Amino acid sequence: MLDAHYTPPEIARKMLLELPLDFSPNTVADFACGDGALLLEAANRWPSSQLIANDIDTKLIKRLQRKHGNWITSTADFVSETSLKRSKIYPLQRSVDCILINPPFSEKGKARLTSSFFGSEVTTGSTMAFLLRALQFLAPNGYMVAILPDSCFISDRDKLAWSNIKSHFSVRKVLSNSRSTFKGIAASTTVAVLRYRQHNDFPLAKEKSEVATDIEIVRGKLQMHTVEKWRSENGFPLVHTSNLVKNKIDLKEICIVNYKHVIRGPAVLIPRVGLVTRDKIAILPRHKSVVMSDCVLAVKCETNNHAKVLTDVLFAHWDVFRTAYGGTGAPYTTLERINEVVSYCINANLDSQNHRKAA
Repeated sequence: MLDAHYTPPEIARKMLLELPLDFSPNTVADFACGDGALLLEAANRWPSSQLIANDIDTKLIKRLQRKHGNWITSTADFVSETSLKRSKIYPLQRSVDCILINPPFSEKGKARLTSSFFGSEVTTGSTMAFLLRALQFLAPNGYMVAILPDSCFISDRDKLAWSNIKSHFSVRKVLSNSRSTFKGIAASTTVAVLRYRQHNDFPLAKEKSEVATDIEIVRGKLQMHTVEKWRSENGFPLVHTSNLVKNKIDLKEICIVNYKHVIRGPAVLIPRVGLVTRDKIAILPRHKSVVMSDCVLAVKCETNNHAKVLTDVLFAHWDVFRTAYGGTGAPYTTLERINEVVSYCINANLDSQNHRKAA
């Protein structure tokens, strides 16, 4: 079954608006073109550009050939080296000025793929494999604008691939799409602009050395399907995401468990899984101890006041904090990603304070 979630025209228009007004590419390609929405938008903006359409669906490509006889078309399986080598687009590597892509992003039931990228072998999900392949077609002065599932940015399986990409390319997230953007699937996606590193058109992300390193974030251990095994009259309250209510830990229907992994306050508790909202951020006070389900994270704090300040910081930078969560199904985050985002929020708050003092 083909993973066909075509780009809505309004999203295609927004994607092109992220490119410089004076950018005039000779070639524009979409390697998972579907119905051609991205290329049609490109044709409107750059009528003289050579358009390159590839899709594994031969019916779609034949339809585009009939409508747009001057387009270069191909039906290569883009993540297959063998298929690509037999296609007419294979010689175009490192020569395409503008790449617009909405690669297949459903990972369900798909095996991991091994790709070669700038001399390194990396094993990734299928979306990342597509992205790595597409980047090899980008011209040194070119731009790529890609729609990617949020899970691709935070997944552990793609961590090494992102490290390799960022060694060669600048990556700028420019647009967060709603989960209802694509028909037939609820998926959180983000539009990103990528370009070779030597071009400093936009600032690079902070390096790790500039990020706060004194944050301790722990993940709950108890899996909810094992609760009955640990239920006891003597133990500690079990906190699941459903117990995080209106910025407090709701103990009305709490379960007591005798479990070895205990979290002691002060700490800020946040969901690891699910649609995160402000009221799901709760403070665990000093002298209080709980057991957390594996769907809850705790940011350890030194004092109750520090926990309150941290909560205020997260609320002040809520749009940034929400980017820690992604996934094509239920939104989730990882320890590494939440640490990165919380650190960024803290540093942004410190920068703001220093700026006010300097003023």
